[in-house]
Amino acid sequence: MNFGMPYMGSKSKIAMSIVNILPNGKRLIDLFGGGGAITCCALYLHKYKKVMYNEFNPLCEKLFEDAIKGKYNEKIFTPKFITREEFNAHKDDDGYIKYICSFGNNGSAYMYSSDNENIKHIAQDFIVFNKWDDFLGKFIDKKLLVGKTINDRRMEFIKMIKQKQPKMAQIQQLCQWERLKQLERFNQLSNLEQLQRCERLKQLERFNQLSNLEQLQRWERLEFNCGSYEDYHYQEGDIVYCDPPYGGTAEYSDSFNYSKFLDWCASRPYEVFFSSYDKNYDKRFYKYWQEKKRVLLSKVGTDLKKIETLYTNKPRKQEIYVLEQMNLFEEDNN
Repeated sequence: MNFGMPYMGSKSKIAMSIVNILPNGKRLIDLFGGGGAITCCALYLHKYKKVMYNEFNPLCEKLFEDAIKGKYNEKIFTPKFITREEFNAHKDDDGYIKYICSFGNNGSAYMYSSDNENIKHIAQDFIVFNKWDDFLGKFIDKKLLVGKTINDRRMEFIKMIKQKQPKMAQIQQLCQWERLKQLERFNQLSNLEQLQRCERLKQLERFNQLSNLEQLQRWERLEFNCGSYEDYHYQEGDIVYCDPPYGGTAEYSDSFNYSKFLDWCASRPYEVFFSSYDKNYDKRFYKYWQEKKRVLLSKVGTDLKKIETLYTNKPRKQEIYVLEQMNLFEEDNN
């Protein structure tokens, strides 16, 4: 199951593993909230009474808060196509444009190449606004899509594209529309039994039918904060998790002093958990948990896998378990 909104370095695929392995406590502090995968997963699992989502970037924090409060629900929001010119003009003042319309959600480069921007524009206008362009006649039969809903047009469109020209199957991304479907995952934070029984679309429909009381109970568990990790003040019962921009990986749109962050972690009197790919860590930190992860934005292709490691600044019994498991892992790969 995926969690949170599209975001570079998202922990969506392994959020369940991370939240499950973290210790119990009163409140989970998602100190580098980003796309909110850990926050959404923690709310979904009901492991903590409270969850605090903190993000330093105000555009990202507002985007997440707006999304989780329903601003981008398909019943009230219709995504228009964002052109390259609009992206470059507003990527620094609009979080939706910056993160949802950027390549790999990195917040800096436009999501489409100049070669396919036009076809993406045509496809989205047809699916969202039912605006026909004769170019589409090369791939789909207009008559088969008359009178259908937006979602039905989207599914039928993708189906026909795959049948007639497999290389065009990537059209299923359809700019913001497909990505907004991912944003609506926030609306899946309802009852666990419901989520396990339903298909994704039905989950969204059930969420929208929740009573006001149920929604209030869920929002009371979630806190939003926009600020630096250095401004955080520990409270008894907090479990502090950090997912900072990793040192030595793809550049993020905002600069980050990784060494300073490590010094901060090492100096905390309370326990801090943080994620990293780094294999040769200094002796101030302890391995707590590890798992293989595919790196989607790798320069050498999408098959690159790295070891996602969860470190802590305090020794724990869990460390012994992790090291034993990693020894087995290394033996299997030799």
